Order: sequence, then structure tokens, then C-alpha cells
Amino acid sequence: MSDLVGVVGTLVGTVLGAGAAFGAQIHKDRRDRRVGMDNLARESCARFMSETADLFEQIRGIVEGAPGVGDRSALIAALRGINGARGQVALENVRISSSMAVVECSQDLWKHLRSKSVPQGSVSPERFREWKGEYWDLRKSLINQVRLDLGVRGRLGQEESD
Repeated sequence: MSDLVGVVGTLVGTVLGAGAAFGAQIHKDRRDRRVGMDNLARESCARFMSETADLFEQIRGIVEGAPGVGDRSALIAALRGINGARGQVALENVRISSSMAVVECSQDLWKHLRSKSVPQGSVSPERFREWKGEYWDLRKSLINQVRLDLGVRGRLGQEESD
């Protein structure tokens, strides 16, 4: 009888140990998958931010390099000649890997850079100033949403509090 109790005890211990190890492995796999998705989303957003910054600099260079806008058709042609393919691919990666809130912020920023008045050739100094201000607001909004999704405390432009 004591041998049977020992065997049953060993079996119960083995089953409990295996169950605990299996549960721990499932927990680790879920955590690793979540961390991997967070890293993918962070990398996708960083690439998109880089591409939009490059696009912004190209637009700014063209507009600021054309004071007085003597030949409007040449200015419009230069603005429309900016290749946005890399930025579009970066946006698609954000759409695949990020939350809908981040996707919406990204799409707003992309639309601003590709189809608002300044990229289409309307470059009065006042309109350009407004366009730049809106660009920075949209960019900050995207960064804050990415930070929120990734669990980073605080918002860009605000002091963090405990």
C-alpha cells in the first residue's frame, strides 16, 4: 500500500509539474508574441515617421526655395514630382501592424502631406505657415498615440507625473 501511495504521489507531482511548466510556457509565448508585435508596430511607425519627415523636408525645400512664386506651374510640377512611394509603403506597414487609432493618425498625417493645399501648389506665406503648424500637430498626435499604444507614460510636450 505504501508503495502505491508513493507511486501515486510521484505521478501527481509529475502531472502538476508538467502542467505548471506548460502553463508557464504558454504565458511566455503570449508575452513574446505581444512584445514582438509591439516591436513590429514601433519599427513600422518609426519608418513611417522617417519617411514623412523626409517628405516634409522636400516640400519645405521646394516652397521655401520659390519665394514670390514666379512660375507657379513649375512649382506645382516640382511638388507633384516628389515621390511618395516609400512613404506609402511605410504607411501600409503601419496599417498592417498597428492599432486603428495609430492607423487613423498616420493616415491623417499622410493625407496632410500628399493632398492638402500646400503639396498641391497653394503656397502663400500664411497658408504655408498654417500647413507647417498642422503638420507638427499631426505628427505630435501620432507620436502620442504610438506612446499610448506601447504603454509609454506621459505625452509628448507634457511633464510626466507619477
